[in-house]
Amino acid sequence: MQHSKTCQTQTLLAGTSCDLQYCPDCKIIHLAMGPITLQLSEVQFQALATDLRKGVFNLKSNDTSTPEFFNGTVVTLHS
Repeated sequence: MQHSKTCQTQTLLAGTSCDLQYCPDCKIIHLAMGPITLQLSEVQFQALATDLRKGVFNLKSNDTSTPEFFNGTVVTLHS
């Protein structure tokens, strides 16, 4: 992974929890969360995004505060 000190980044996202920037020259994603910045290749970034989606899914599937129909339980309604 070749990282230039003079990256000309393009903003992909200015979110509430993080900022994402991309440098087309060195092909690096800059993921900034407060004082921490991760510099990831596109492959690493995609793998991280997949892992985070799985983690969110697992967290929500274990959350007892969500309605039953979100936990995989079938609810039958009769009129």
